[in-house]
Amino acid sequence: YLRNLFVVALHDIGQVAFINGKSRTVIGTVEVGQSPHEMSASASGRYLYVICRDGTLSQIDLWSSPPEKVASVRIGYEARAVAASAFPVQKDAAVLAGAYWPPQLVLLDGTTLEPLTLLSTRNKPRPGHPYHPEPRVSDIVASQSAPMFIASIRETGEFALVDHARLTEAPMRRVD
Repeated sequence: YLRNLFVVALHDIGQVAFINGKSRTVIGTVEVGQSPHEMSASASGRYLYVICRDGTLSQIDLWSSPPEKVASVRIGYEARAVAASAFPVQKDAAVLAGAYWPPQLVLLDGTTLEPLTLLSTRNKPRPGHPYHPEPRVSDIVASQSAPMFIASIRETGEFALVDHARLTEAPMRRVD
């Protein structure tokens, strides 16, 4: 049934609903946290990652029948963005989630949601660029051609490139 699976965020009640697209029946719902905001499927199609505005990141196993939450972690107090690794050699290897507060990116193991690295999004003052104390992560995209994430940092106008192939050795660099 995964080919015809629809996922709907039930924002006000903190759940996601799974709907069979062929029969248009509800397969089930899963509690994920306050105000689910963004969802990202793993490259293998097994997991769905849901980030909520309260900073809760949930991992849902889509191969379970019905789908069920298998892990959950709080990456901050307020969050909006998540992406799962899409590079074919690194399937399900990593998840990157972005928080508004504290201003950070959190790199997590894609199968366990174990946090691997915290990356501050606060920029260092540079000539012509003012310091911003609370730059928010507005979007994250996973590359299919390299083991990288690209995160947009809202107030600074910068992008962060996060290399998830080297999960613990300085994986972030800034791009203007």
